[in-house]
Amino acid sequence: MPFPLSMKNILIIDDDKFFRLNLAKALGRCKKDLVIITAENGKEAVKMMDEFPADIIITDLNMPEMDGYEFLSFARKNFPHIPVFVISGLKTPAVMERLRSIGISRCIEKPFDIGKMVNMIFE
Repeated sequence: MPFPLSMKNILIIDDDKFFRLNLAKALGRCKKDLVIITAENGKEAVKMMDEFPADIIITDLNMPEMDGYEFLSFARKNFPHIPVFVISGLKTPAVMERLRSIGISRCIEKPFDIGKMVNMIFE
């Protein structure tokens, strides 16, 4: 099913169900024309990527089955044009270096202000 070009399709990947659903709800309240889909881990997200034409990806790093690093490597290789926002409770120099090696420069440390994140996404 094709989506109108004006829509923003967002894929949220996080193993914390409460966080994942609250972020989806908050983003949906901020902008009504969003289509938001969520995945519990990178493996689930990879399966969704063929059917869901994401415009933006928001992913955690520490998840079971396929962590955020593995997913980001897949996404950068197969969908290099999609902007990615990494969210993590652990934003250390080592984490940032590993993200840069994958081609990711933005990492938002948990907890964060949802309003600021919304502004970053839609600026």
